[in-house]
Amino acid sequence: MDTGAGELPIGNDDAVISVDDIEVDRVLRAVRAQGNRRRQREVIKIEDEDTDEKFDDREILAEAALEAGVEFVDLTDDIAQHSPPRAPIPARNPSFQASYEALEQCVYKGIQIQPGLLVELVAPLGRFTAGFVQVKHILQDRTTSAITIRGLSLARTRYFSGQLERKLNEVCIIYEMDLDDRRSPQEQALVEVPLDNILCLRSLRKTNAAFPAFRFGDTADAFKDRIDIEERALLVCRWTYTAYYRNAALRKAGKAQEWAFSHFQYEDADEGYRTRHALDAWRGGKVRGGSSLSRLPVAEKGRDTATAIPIDTSSDDDVGSDSEIILLRDRQQKYTLADMFSGAGGTSRGAERAGFAVEVAVDHWEPACFSYKRNFRQTQLYQMDVYDFLSVDIKYYTDVLHLSPPCQVWSPAHTIPGQNDSANVAVLFSCQQLIKVGHALQGPFAGEFETMAELLW
Repeated sequence: MDTGAGELPIGNDDAVISVDDIEVDRVLRAVRAQGNRRRQREVIKIEDEDTDEKFDDREILAEAALEAGVEFVDLTDDIAQHSPPRAPIPARNPSFQASYEALEQCVYKGIQIQPGLLVELVAPLGRFTAGFVQVKHILQDRTTSAITIRGLSLARTRYFSGQLERKLNEVCIIYEMDLDDRRSPQEQALVEVPLDNILCLRSLRKTNAAFPAFRFGDTADAFKDRIDIEERALLVCRWTYTAYYRNAALRKAGKAQEWAFSHFQYEDADEGYRTRHALDAWRGGKVRGGSSLSRLPVAEKGRDTATAIPIDTSSDDDVGSDSEIILLRDRQQKYTLADMFSGAGGTSRGAERAGFAVEVAVDHWEPACFSYKRNFRQTQLYQMDVYDFLSVDIKYYTDVLHLSPPCQVWSPAHTIPGQNDSANVAVLFSCQQLIKVGHALQGPFAGEFETMAELLW
């Protein structure tokens, strides 16, 4: 049996103990022999006695390694994610036309269940402890007469590992998507729940208004205590969580390729609980068109009618109003950006070319700061550690915050401890403080965080 003896190590240099090990090594050898073609993202043909089907090598490596209990790290994933998706193979929620009959409603233990209603579960689902399902379909098996509920799952915000604020009775809709399944999120992300896992009905309100608007409705005083509120009061949803997986196998393993939290937009909210200016009061408010000139509305002089921006003038008490005026932006008005861990200024240069005014930058490495000062003379650069910058007396109002902290510790290539590992880990706590309102940076209302995926996992 050829196990690669006499060749350079393939990836696993331990003894071959299973058929899966043989298959992984065989694929790795084929990929290595196709070096140039791999970089060009071509599909290679791997000969097999039973089939002449073509596979993408990255898909085979990921799936074979997963089945063998081996962690597969694809360092070319930023290229691989642009490869054409494979033909869809839905692994869940198949069409129910043949085997099931769709019901308009059903009754279980005195609970009348209909599409659109929210049910609380006896046993929560998945890694986010989703305790609720908004019903979309009620399906009855034509053979056994068993009834199954299909719908979107929701979890309390406290179960998202601090990525959302833990607020009583605030929930988030969960979408878990397979990139090789072309169905819409509203179909693909549905979960199935048997009737005996339904506890009760709950009231749900969807709004794009900022917390705590519409919390508990008008009946907060009707509840005895916190437990009573959690068990019976209105639930409010303002967020969706979407995770993307290469395929069903990686979804089952919890290995997302990317994920995002999205706040509800105007069109996502329920009628009567929408606002067209949900961000205006968030984190101290914002200046439409950018805050480079002033936090207040721009002065009359210097108006440029070519940059008119429509804004909503309805008050919070006039939710859903479509009344508008036109605010005219100054010719020199720009959105502002703060570049933390700026280095020599790569992000600052890109932001500047995109039309941002880079107001402030921070980095402690002297050679990088020397270069930055020569290239960005209009930007206030602080040559210091970020945790020292937190105590700076001057306040900078920023629209966008860019964070690019050291991430060597979490890199797959980090195999030997470095002398700066402890400092690089400690500086992450400064990032949390930078995001909070009330320090050297006022705002921001938007931000980006550049780091290794392993740090987020």
